[in-house]
Amino acid sequence: MTQRVPPRDESNLEHERNARPEELRALLKFASVVCNAVIEENGDVDEAVANLVADLKAKVKEPPPEAFIEWLAERKLYWFGDDPRIVLSVDVAVDGDRLRVVATSAA
Repeated sequence: MTQRVPPRDESNLEHERNARPEELRALLKFASVVCNAVIEENGDVDEAVANLVADLKAKVKEPPPEAFIEWLAERKLYWFGDDPRIVLSVDVAVDGDRLRVVATSAA
């Protein structure tokens, strides 16, 4: 199934052009964790963010800022709020002069 892709501003496009595959992979994997947290909380962004922040503080020395996590959660709900699939994996690979992103999910 093909998903609609939200519009990107020029700063995001510039970052993508300069991103290394491992950086993009790490960012997309973290975004998938946030998306999955929103799904697990039935779209309750506040609850998903609170649980994720508490979990990260217990497991990670320097977790991402809460505002960033909330921003990702709100984008998930806005762009894909009707999509209940859980992200299972995300990978990024170099394909010539392009980056190829492959993600798998399950209902």
